[in-house]
Amino acid sequence: MKRHHPILLVFALCLFTSNPLVGSPVTEYGQLEAREGKITAAKVDHPVQVKGLSLFWGNSGWGQEKQWTAENVRRFADDWGITIIRAAMGVEDGGGYLNVQEDGSYLIDVSNKERLITVIDAAIVAGIYVIIDWHSHHAEKHTESAKSFFDEMAQKYGQHDNVIFEIYNEPLNDIPWQDIKAYAEEVIPVIRKHSDNLILVGTRTWSQRVDEAAEDPISQYSNIAYVLHFYVASHGESVREHAKNAIQKGLPIFVSEWGFWGDSDNALYVNETGMSGSDWLDWLDSHQISWCAWAISDKDEPSSLLKEDGSPTVFGEFVKQRLNQ
Repeated sequence: MKRHHPILLVFALCLFTSNPLVGSPVTEYGQLEAREGKITAAKVDHPVQVKGLSLFWGNSGWGQEKQWTAENVRRFADDWGITIIRAAMGVEDGGGYLNVQEDGSYLIDVSNKERLITVIDAAIVAGIYVIIDWHSHHAEKHTESAKSFFDEMAQKYGQHDNVIFEIYNEPLNDIPWQDIKAYAEEVIPVIRKHSDNLILVGTRTWSQRVDEAAEDPISQYSNIAYVLHFYVASHGESVREHAKNAIQKGLPIFVSEWGFWGDSDNALYVNETGMSGSDWLDWLDSHQISWCAWAISDKDEPSSLLKEDGSPTVFGEFVKQRLNQ
């Protein structure tokens, strides 16, 4: 749903307070809660759908960390009408937060966390939601590091309704749901010491197999939703069938990342998967499933929302139009 936020004139003043803007999404909805298979807004007590964008990997030296600014948060809230932004903090890879070395040791790059904090603080000022994303494909290998990180983040930000915790971006195809669930059940209680905010848990096969999570969901903690990812022109009805099965079982789903990966711009509208970008988003709308489009980036690849001059790509124009629909 479209939300306009008149924040340009008051943004500087708001930098000195943690209170969200009056009339902003967070002021209107309050905390988001996973209830009865939907994402419900605590203040209005009915299901809602929030829509926005995901930042690209924030790894140092990857070129897109330049996008992780308070100015960009303000810009996309005001000009694109986003109600949520996802801060995809890279973990293991070079330039990431843990910056894992060949011998398995860590060379912590704190600049990743500094950029993350900049985005979180700006989202709170703008009154939009923000996902703290542990952007990893191997999170179960670094459980203690994840626990330490989320303990710090939940203690610092867990009382802000704006904040959502995504504890595992995209588990790979060969990581069983049982292992993902075991990891989640170690990290979740660390967050719950400080916050009862919404937690997102990734699913097997780059967060496509929500149907497996529906067969064996996390039962000992509340306010948990499960992550579905897809790319237009790459994923079609088979991935949607996994989601349909999960929805039928009452599993709350959150699309924290979707994008476009086609050979031409035309594939966004007509492609061999049989599902265009509009087909996918219409389906998400019909089930009130919240989403973030990947990615705030000017890298030369199909899923980038921006050109080098900062104007929208064809994909960016499509997403912007849907955000303002």
